[in-house]
Amino acid sequence: MKEVNFVQPKYQAIIDDIKSNILSGTYKSGDQIPTESALQISYNVSRQTVRKAILELSNEGFLRSEKGSGTYVSKQYRTRSNGRPAKKTIGVEQDVPLVMINAYYEELEVPFFCLDDVQSSYIATRELIAKGHTQIGIIAKMDDLQGKYRMKGFIKALGEAKLRFHPELVLSFDTTTKSDLHASLEKFLIDYRGGLTALVCYNDEVGLEVINACKRLGISIPDELSLIGQDNSYIAKNASIKLTTLTHHQEQMGRDAADWVIKLLQGKKNWLQLIITPPY
Repeated sequence: MKEVNFVQPKYQAIIDDIKSNILSGTYKSGDQIPTESALQISYNVSRQTVRKAILELSNEGFLRSEKGSGTYVSKQYRTRSNGRPAKKTIGVEQDVPLVMINAYYEELEVPFFCLDDVQSSYIATRELIAKGHTQIGIIAKMDDLQGKYRMKGFIKALGEAKLRFHPELVLSFDTTTKSDLHASLEKFLIDYRGGLTALVCYNDEVGLEVINACKRLGISIPDELSLIGQDNSYIAKNASIKLTTLTHHQEQMGRDAADWVIKLLQGKKNWLQLIITPPY
């Protein structure tokens, strides 16, 4: 395990360490750097922290990522004075507009288009409350901002309705434990059967996992357990079982982002504008 100074933010310490290895020649142009999993272990940090560091180094021209292949040392950094990145214009790197869709990093001041995930989960929870449910649980992914914001919306809706938040009715998972979700889900449903009457699901994929688990356990939906998903994804649209879910206008978001980039190139948009697309 590397000994890195974490007095500064963890992701910044990783950036400095990798940048030092590149400038010293330890990592040469075109070399593949260790995988995210290997960097997690090496620096003893979360995957999200590693990804923040890689994104920042990519924005500065030190790294480039190839889908399905890995992350490599870029040649771009050699074109900059003494290997130091040029003055950074946040949101625009080397005159190339940058906009993030459906996700963003709090540490980076970049323009983004995304769903208001707090509002999304809030609406889902309010819908269940309006149907008379008081014992409502949530299945939440907790290693990304989307999952954390959706948890926040869930808690907000319960608070406004003066309903008690039951920590035991929260089933959380992350990227590394997702493969075990079906097993933990069955145990969760067995343990709280009879007390739990409704579930807010992290997304439609999780909602369908719940439906399949309920079928195996003989739990009737919606008579015994009501569910609501989020995102109105192709998974929900094409599933053989109907899942109540919230609308998420992915295509519109993509069109809005493309329109924003075009107008930016034409000098008609302020590139620092931050845009949130709420569910409707």
